[in-house]
Order: sequence, then structure tokens, then C-alpha cells
Amino acid sequence: MNETVDPASPQELVAATLAATEQVDSLPLADHVAVFEKAHEQLRSALDAPRS
Repeated sequence: MNETVDPASPQELVAATLAATEQVDSLPLADHVAVFEKAHEQLRSALDAPRS
């Protein structure tokens, strides 16, 4: 999950983040923490985003 997700809306951010976590099974166990930490950061950003 090295790519930066920059969608237009919080809903798109959540969808992109969840899609990125689907690859975790193909990664070494040692890389799982980084994937989920990044996902947590992105989901927190979606929750903190101003609502329109």
C-alpha cells in the first residue's frame, strides 16, 4: 500500500482504503502492520473531513 490515495470525497477515500487493504493477504506478515496503520490514518482523515 505504497500509493497515495487522493479521492475527491470521504466516501471515495474509504472505498479506496478498503480496496488497498484487500492486498494484505499477498504481503509478508511483517508488512501487515504498515498496511493497517496507513488504512487507519486514511479512514481517520475521512472521518475528520468536513461534511458537505
